[in-house]
Amino acid sequence: MQEIELYFQDLIGKVLNQSDIIEKTTEKLAKMSIKRVYLCGCGGAISRLRCGKSTLISSLNVPVIDVHSSEFAISSTCIIDSETLVIIGSKTGVTDDLLKACERIQGRNATVIGFTGTMNCPVNRYLDVKFDSLDTDVNLFLYWLFILSLKKQVTRDQSIYDEYVSWLKQDQNKLCDFLKIKSTEIRTMIPKLSSNYQMWIGSGDSINILECYSKYIMEEIQRIPTQVIHSGEFFHGPFEIIDAQQCVFLLIDDQENRVLDIRVESFLDKQSLQYFKLDLVDYCKDGISSDLKTILNTILTNYYFVDFKAAYSESTQRSASTRRYYRVVEY
Repeated sequence: MQEIELYFQDLIGKVLNQSDIIEKTTEKLAKMSIKRVYLCGCGGAISRLRCGKSTLISSLNVPVIDVHSSEFAISSTCIIDSETLVIIGSKTGVTDDLLKACERIQGRNATVIGFTGTMNCPVNRYLDVKFDSLDTDVNLFLYWLFILSLKKQVTRDQSIYDEYVSWLKQDQNKLCDFLKIKSTEIRTMIPKLSSNYQMWIGSGDSINILECYSKYIMEEIQRIPTQVIHSGEFFHGPFEIIDAQQCVFLLIDDQENRVLDIRVESFLDKQSLQYFKLDLVDYCKDGISSDLKTILNTILTNYYFVDFKAAYSESTQRSASTRRYYRVVEY
C-alpha cells in the first residue's frame, strides 16, 4: 500500500474512533433548545467551519452565523445564552483573539464545542466538548461526521449519516486515486501560474476552501496577491480585468451551482484566454446521493489544495518557515 493510502487509512481510522463521543454529544445537543449557532475561528479554521453552514441551517432550522474570533470577542450584537451553541476551530488553540472570545462566552451558559489540532492547548479549558482535529484546525472528515450525526439526531433521518460512514470505510481508495491523478496535473500547472496576481473563481460550499488556501498558500506563504471571486459575481466587475496576462484558476462544481461555473468557463473559452481548473465531476460519484456529493466536494477540494500547497513550496522553496511577519514580529 502506497504512502497516500496509508495516510488516509490512518487519518480516517482516527476520525471514526471519535464516533462514540460524537454520538453522545449530538444526542445531548438534539435534546437542547438551540436557538442560534455561532461558527467562530480565524484563518483556515473559519473557512472550513463555513463549509458545513448550509447543512447546519437545514438540519437545525435556526440561524447559523459565522463570526471571526476577533469580532466575536468584542461584538455587542452576538447573543450568548443557554440557547446558544458555539462551534470553534483552531489548530493550536493559542490565538489571543480566540481566547478572548472564549473568555467572553464563559459564564453565559452557552454550549461550546471545539475542533482543535492540539490535545493540550489553552482554549481547551473553555470547551464543553473537544474533538481532536488531528492534522489541522478543523478536520473536514471529522467535522462532517459531527454535522451529519447532529442532523441524524435532530431529524431522525440517518440515511446521509450512514452513507457517509460507509464511504469513509469503503471508498478511501477512490479519493487516493483522484488525488494522485490531480497531483501530476498540479505539478505541471504550477510553473505556468503568474507570480504577480491570481484570480480564483468558484461557488457552492467549496468556495470556502478557495478562501482558505488563497490566503494561506498564495498570500501568506507565496506572497502572491490572490482574489477569490464567486462565479455569480464574476460578471459584476471582475471579468473586466481579464486579459491574456491574467492568471485564472476556476473550480467547477458538479452540483446545482455547476451552471454558474460553466458560464465563467464558457466566457473564458470564447475569449480564448488561458486558465487552469479543477472540475469536481472528474471524481467518480456513481451511486452517491446529491447530499453526499456536496459534502465530498469540500473534502476533495481541501485535499487537492493540501497537495497544491506542497507542490508550490517544492517549486519556490517558500514555506511556513520562510514567512516574514507571522509569529516573527510583533503585530
